[in-house]
Amino acid sequence: MNTSDNVVRVDALSFSFNVSYMRDLSKWYEFKSVSGYTGALPEFPTPPAQINFRTGLTLDAADYQRQLDDYLHEHYGAVYQRIFLFFDRMFGLSVGPVRSRGMQGYTHSCRLFSADGQHECGWLMFGGANQKDTAHVQLSGVGCRYLFMHTTPYLLWNTLRGLGVTRLSRIDLCFDDFTGNFDTAYALTAYKDRAFLTGKGGRVQVL
Repeated sequence: MNTSDNVVRVDALSFSFNVSYMRDLSKWYEFKSVSGYTGALPEFPTPPAQINFRTGLTLDAADYQRQLDDYLHEHYGAVYQRIFLFFDRMFGLSVGPVRSRGMQGYTHSCRLFSADGQHECGWLMFGGANQKDTAHVQLSGVGCRYLFMHTTPYLLWNTLRGLGVTRLSRIDLCFDDFTGNFDTAYALTAYKDRAFLTGKGGRVQVL
């Protein structure tokens, strides 16, 4: 038996991060050193003002709304391009086209694929006034496999730390037991010892 097969693997992973970290990407040393990217980054637009600085008068509501809509379109375009670059360089995953409908309260969503585009790996969601300028990532078991083909657990931890991620929304671990040390009886014992609690201060065990 190859001992490398007898390890704990990540089979699902979800986390959220603040989009503002994409704005500071050019200042993030870890991104430059790990990704090796030295090109120019897509620029974020300047938000519109409600007052015309030339006349000092408040803009017409329709004019301001039109400028705001244009700004949001350009803003999300810059977010998408930077995230696309980040996921490609740091996670080894490609980001599919932005869908017109969102997920889980987010207004925009994209499928995540392996670098060659042949395998679906999960979802990326962003946008929405109630989401506090965050993006959410969901990786399937396939996505986790391709993720760790590109990076290591330590580099992933360091990358998530750089994104301000302090808590994972979800992580599923799997283990192929070739030694018989962790059988059904062990799982039942762990259950009795309340080892399957979920969330902070949770009381309901999941087995």
